[in-house]
Amino acid sequence: MYSKLKYMIPAFLAVSIIISSAPAILAGSTTATMKSPGRDSSKKDTLFKELHLSSDGVYGIDKDGKDWEYDFSRDIFVLGGPESARRIEIPAIPDTDSLIEEAMALQKEKDSLRKIIYTTMRRFRGLQFGSVEVGENEKVSGSLMAMGPITVKGLVDGDVVSYKRITVTSTGEITGDARAPEIVKMRGGIIGGERIETDVPDIPQIEIFQESSYTALIVNLILLFILLFCSFLAAAIVPKPLAKIRNCMELHPVKVFFVGFAIWILFAPAFALLCLTIVGIPIAIFILPLALLLAVILGAVASGQLVGEKVSRHISGNLSSSLFQALLGGAVLYSPWVIMALFRITPSGASGAFSTFFLVLAIVIWSLAITAGLGAILLTRFGTRECKGSMTVTMTFESYPPPPTPPPPPTPPPPPTPPPLKPEGDR
Repeated sequence: MYSKLKYMIPAFLAVSIIISSAPAILAGSTTATMKSPGRDSSKKDTLFKELHLSSDGVYGIDKDGKDWEYDFSRDIFVLGGPESARRIEIPAIPDTDSLIEEAMALQKEKDSLRKIIYTTMRRFRGLQFGSVEVGENEKVSGSLMAMGPITVKGLVDGDVVSYKRITVTSTGEITGDARAPEIVKMRGGIIGGERIETDVPDIPQIEIFQESSYTALIVNLILLFILLFCSFLAAAIVPKPLAKIRNCMELHPVKVFFVGFAIWILFAPAFALLCLTIVGIPIAIFILPLALLLAVILGAVASGQLVGEKVSRHISGNLSSSLFQALLGGAVLYSPWVIMALFRITPSGASGAFSTFFLVLAIVIWSLAITAGLGAILLTRFGTRECKGSMTVTMTFESYPPPPTPPPPPTPPPPPTPPPLKPEGDR
């Protein structure tokens, strides 16, 4: 029964198509005329010379000898037969739930990667001599300055300074000011501070050290070692000039401070005046800066020795050697810088407040010490003479045996006793 239906159904379909297409069937002939479905009626009809019905399907041959095969899926005759039929494989549609889960997993991975990028790329850029580009997923902590153009696609937590051009894209953000001869801000870009377009932008104060780093501690330990080394050399090579400078600071602290302050004020005019003459140019370029540097170092060492003397006297009650005083005083004098660097390792909350406090304390202490040292060096002519009013006068008292006691003066003889007077009646 199934085999009969297999042949009857295609035959019935083919005959129905031919009838519905208004064919002209010639009696006693296999020739048929039909319209191709889907074509315009104005176009020429297809004339089949032969129509065949078999177990393989329905196919025909037109008057030009071309083979046609009936496509039951589209209800049309296809030119060329089975060789021209195209098979389109439609892939199976995967489960939508699995696709959603995969998409969510990719989104979580992307978010975690973005967090890693933001945390690991927190860095500072100092002065750059070329062009600088801040990536879309990049964050720069601190001010950013470059001689070339700067393109901001990410976040800059600070000021941005360029000597050419600043470009802030739609994803870029600057929390501080933007300074450049030309500033381009696209739609969506953010400039939190002022937008200053100047020919020569002002250079802002730039943070030297990164957040959460040991850079400040390492640098300060190196500077402390240099200071102790200079103290050792000064106390070992020139102990007497160093002692004169220290005594001048101890006896006249106010005077040496104001003299040193005057040196800082008059240094720039003196430098300019020396540069006006041919003879003074080498002095201004080489001798004057070298003398100032040597005076600053020697003044710091003398201040440290004075502090070391006070500390050692307070601790032990007696005076130690000048070398020990210089080393101890240098360490005590530089201790605020080291403490500031320790708190700056993680500058957050109370740690940041203590770091700022010790930074201010260190700046004040060293400003006073170096300024007073400069004044004492000028008054003592680099320790070659005593400071006026600070000359030490030594008085030596020698003991001698007491002088002999003089003999007592001779006792004068008593005056003679006058004779008694006789009464007048006896005369």
